[in-house]
Amino acid sequence: MKQSTFAQFILYRYRYIVGYGLFLAALIALLYFAGLYVPGALSEKEMQSAVISGSLQLNIFAIPSIIDLPYHALQRLSIELFGLTPFAIKLPSILLAFATGIGLLLLLRRWFKQNVAILAAIIAVTAGQFLIIAQSGTPIIMLLFWPTLLLLCATSVSAKPRFTLGRKIVFFIIAGLSLYTPLSIYVLVAMLFAALFHPHLRYMLLHLTKWKLLLGFAVGIVLLIPLGLHLFKTPGEILVLLGIPSDLHWALLWANAQELAHLFFGFAAPVLKGELLAPMYGIATTALMALGLFRLAQDHHSARTYTIGLWLLILLLFLLLQPSMMAITFVPLLLMLAVGVDTLFREWYGLFPRNPYARAAALIPLIILIGGLVFTGLDRYLNSYTHHSTVAAYFTNDLALLKSRLDTHTPTRLITTRQALPFYTLLEQDYSNLRVSTTLPPSYPEKKIVVLHAALAQTNLGVPAEIVTSARKADNMRFYIYKTE
Repeated sequence: MKQSTFAQFILYRYRYIVGYGLFLAALIALLYFAGLYVPGALSEKEMQSAVISGSLQLNIFAIPSIIDLPYHALQRLSIELFGLTPFAIKLPSILLAFATGIGLLLLLRRWFKQNVAILAAIIAVTAGQFLIIAQSGTPIIMLLFWPTLLLLCATSVSAKPRFTLGRKIVFFIIAGLSLYTPLSIYVLVAMLFAALFHPHLRYMLLHLTKWKLLLGFAVGIVLLIPLGLHLFKTPGEILVLLGIPSDLHWALLWANAQELAHLFFGFAAPVLKGELLAPMYGIATTALMALGLFRLAQDHHSARTYTIGLWLLILLLFLLLQPSMMAITFVPLLLMLAVGVDTLFREWYGLFPRNPYARAAALIPLIILIGGLVFTGLDRYLNSYTHHSTVAAYFTNDLALLKSRLDTHTPTRLITTRQALPFYTLLEQDYSNLRVSTTLPPSYPEKKIVVLHAALAQTNLGVPAEIVTSARKADNMRFYIYKTE
């Protein structure tokens, strides 16, 4: 059959290569931009995460918390390599976000056609919610990273490719490590239920090689030994991993239900809540997700519906207890979005089944729609982190300001508050001449004293030689520098 005129266009022939290139370029550029420039500062949660990472030890029982141990180990390595800087604190999240973006593209390619996979992946990595999580130097990125890898590996194993033993072991390694992250157990439970309830998935599960599964399971159990030992010592952290608050009551459930509704449908009252945008997605993106949900309901016998439906149902039940973990729904909602995009493409192209010129013309409104979704996602992120009133109170650039006044030669003492002491003590690893404390001792050899603004009442050194200020409109005096010689 003669090739259609439309298929002969050079751009059309290489459309997938162009699409993959755009996806990769957008992912790298946006992660670089978000990690270094927007918001370009640290939050209190990021500073607390750095403190936990800095306190890691080989002795499991000496670790204050084992929650998100894989992330904190990676963050500890980053701080050891690059010192205590905003970049070093955020770098693990940026790298994991990059791996998550690539994993999402590979996962979408297994579930959908290439055109749908590329477009859905581009929408995902340009979403404001993804970029906010990607630049946050906290373990919240693991709520995207683990589900993506788990579903990708499970799909890979079920497809029966080569090297099935290695793929099964990798799956159990990821499953074992994911259990260090809160709510991850529910992702595994949803995947297990989908495999047990759906006939085709159950058939594939029952026909997997038993000894390979047992070997992979044994490897996963070995990785869980540190978690088990620590939970035996501190059983209270079991509730944290399960996402169950210690003060559970009906009023809390009602308040959490209202917060969940706002996170999904609060279009009239957008707000930034730490690492969460409310609403999480724009109106057009939500509409495509709703279209995907409608399509899944129609195709309710498919393995895709079982997996996504059970996943969301189980997670939403427990998110009533912990709405702050809403980011864990990113992957199933993205899959629902991809189903909506796939449905839209099928219905739209169904209007022009044979006319190549009409199909080319039909691309124009689809490109406008997808371009609008991408632009909206980026705009929501930029506006949230450059114009929102809560950003100035939530983030601080004190670390960068302080390091600009430190050197490796002059003996220096930093006076800080008791709450900030663990974080700034980490600077002693980078500056051998620096000592950090909450008070000034009666006798001290340091020639330069730096006092945190919040700790000024703890000292009485008179008029400072220099006042370090930030660009904030209010509360912009951050450090006071005194010379003792």
